[in-house]
Amino acid sequence: MSTTLNSALVADLAREVSGSVLGPRDPGYEAARAVHNGMVDRRPALIIRCRTMCDVAAALALARRAELEVSVRDLEPFKTWGSPLLVDVGPMPYPVMNTLLDAGFPDGSLN
Repeated sequence: MSTTLNSALVADLAREVSGSVLGPRDPGYEAARAVHNGMVDRRPALIIRCRTMCDVAAALALARRAELEVSVRDLEPFKTWGSPLLVDVGPMPYPVMNTLLDAGFPDGSLN
């Protein structure tokens, strides 16, 4: 899947979040997109490694502005995603992440 993102939107997001924002050319992207099954090769256009609920809100606001489908990665690193935007909540403290997942993302997909 190839999705081109507005670089100004991505730069704004990177300034706004406390976690990392990774594109295919950034160091750490390959490790962040990896899944247990080596046969699966998903390459989201952008990975946001959220540390706070505000990071999640900013990532979702970007998705809304750019009209992108979103996938959410939680503590199950073996899942795969097909959306151009991957919101990784794994770096968040567990109680905060649990609250987020209970709020409406139980299957990790926001399609």
